[in-house]
Amino acid sequence: MTLRRLNTDYKAFFARWRRRDLKARPPRFKGKQYFTTLCYNQSGFTLYTVHKRIRFAHRHPSGVDLTFALPWVPPLPSKVKQVDLFQDRRRRWFVTIRSEVAIPQYVDNGRYQAMDLGVINLVTAVNLQGKFVPIRNHRADLYWKGKLQEVQSRRDHCRKHSNRWWFYQRKWLKMR
Repeated sequence: MTLRRLNTDYKAFFARWRRRDLKARPPRFKGKQYFTTLCYNQSGFTLYTVHKRIRFAHRHPSGVDLTFALPWVPPLPSKVKQVDLFQDRRRRWFVTIRSEVAIPQYVDNGRYQAMDLGVINLVTAVNLQGKFVPIRNHRADLYWKGKLQEVQSRRDHCRKHSNRWWFYQRKWLKMR
């Protein structure tokens, strides 16, 4: 997988170079700390759903046994696409399992809901039974209104283009 990743990087570089892209740069050197992810494409691992464990066939250079307990194992689909094993900077191991998931078919249950997007209320929803659900909008413009007026008032009491005036002007521009 490391060689595949390097190959795709070089292919992308040469494709940009052929198109005369001025920003095209070859892949830079990456030390061993960049290649801590082990990728398994559909083989090289065994997933034990009963015991909630995963075991990798790869032998790690440090001699660490690559069998890990999984805190939660979902009902696995028939096709596991890829499993990644990686270690973070604090030397903790993580496993990601990528798989195909079938999208369930849409079933119309006959219940409908109408939504209205607004300003005072972010969303107001009503269903067929007549139940209203308003979601309040916390108005950011009203929060900053008083603070903007205060900074603007202080700026107006300064001599124009003085250091203090520019100080308040920058504050005012950031808050706007």
